[in-house]
Amino acid sequence: MAVLLDTCVLIDLLRHDPRAAAAVLAMRDRPRVCAASRMELIAGARSQREERRIDTLLARFEHVPIDEAVFQLAGTLLRHHRASHGLDPVDALITATAEHHGLDLATLNVKHFPMIKGLKAAY
Repeated sequence: MAVLLDTCVLIDLLRHDPRAAAAVLAMRDRPRVCAASRMELIAGARSQREERRIDTLLARFEHVPIDEAVFQLAGTLLRHHRASHGLDPVDALITATAEHHGLDLATLNVKHFPMIKGLKAAY
């Protein structure tokens, strides 16, 4: 099954973490990213040079759209998990994108995604 990369995995790739690189290289299908992760990365960039590095990295992956159906599902996830698990809107969008498109999620922050049963850290 194809995999959606969570922002934390992308950050590790930007930091040249060999565990992240090995995990991505081991994936059968080309990994995917969504606009919510791009937004988080750009928000954390400290310079235009870092933004260019982010753009270069993200160009290597397939981009999955966040459409009306994903927004609807993200809203439902927030309604059910915000108070009980502290789900934030960005993680809700990432989860909804993976679920709507039938993708596995590669993350290190398993506790951020309580609605995904059996989720394990990517590395």
